[in-house]
Amino acid sequence: MTTATAMLNALPGPALLLAAEARLHHANTPALMLLSNHPAFMPGLERVVLRRAADQAALEAALLQATLQPWQAHPVCLTAREGGPVLLLQCALLPGPAALLLVTLHNLAARASTAETLVRHLRLTPAQARATALLAEGLTVPEIAERLGVQTSTVQTQLRQSMVRLGQKTQLRLAIVVAGLVVALGAPGPGAAD
Repeated sequence: MTTATAMLNALPGPALLLAAEARLHHANTPALMLLSNHPAFMPGLERVVLRRAADQAALEAALLQATLQPWQAHPVCLTAREGGPVLLLQCALLPGPAALLLVTLHNLAARASTAETLVRHLRLTPAQARATALLAEGLTVPEIAERLGVQTSTVQTQLRQSMVRLGQKTQLRLAIVVAGLVVALGAPGPGAAD
């Protein structure tokens, strides 16, 4: 067993090692369960294939960007149109000669639990937490404003305050950090039950 495979197996949430063109090198047990049960994924264990062509193109683009720019985050948000939870896939190049990419999968469906976690542990206001949780689900500022019944300027202010509180400079980084913090703090996250 390689070091990368051992590390992957030790992760509590779903994680994959992918080679070029989304070829599956290894998946830990939570990832295998998610791949076989989430409606966004096509069955098969040789390559990660998504049912929606746009999602597949986004995944392949993120994998390519992760190899070209390993110092940056490369997230892909899979929508829940197929009936499953919204997933955030984070891609990162692992050091070493094999050029393997670590892809972690985060279930972002539990918005209420996410918002409560952000309030309790990060001392965001409930309004900031709701806006931030929706951002982490992949919604745009106008979509968040419509969902919450507020002005876009209000959402922008709430997200700016959340970014300052969490030390993030962009909304994308805020969404990625929130997904990771929610998992670390024990709210439903990667592989959480629907």
